[in-house]
Amino acid sequence: NYCTPYLGYPYYSSHDEMIHNLYHNDDCMPMRGFYRWHIQDPICFDEDLKVTIQQIGVGYRGLFERQDDVASVAYWYQAEPHNRFPKLPDKEERWPR
Repeated sequence: NYCTPYLGYPYYSSHDEMIHNLYHNDDCMPMRGFYRWHIQDPICFDEDLKVTIQQIGVGYRGLFERQDDVASVAYWYQAEPHNRFPKLPDKEERWPR
């Protein structure tokens, strides 16, 4: 594990705290946490931004498409003043497809 000002790997665990069964507590897939801040190399866009995450793993049979549970967050800097943002859809309408 390591942490730097712009990227890091601060979390690794193969122990699932959500399971309270002594038999199954340590047989989950490893969980990891990474971060990357694009401070020195910003990703510039004017209107739309689409990000695709490809999950490729390496095993004893070569490369394969992984099926990990991935979460991400993006921040942007908004110039003021700006027009009012549209109302967000209800939470039920924002579930992943």
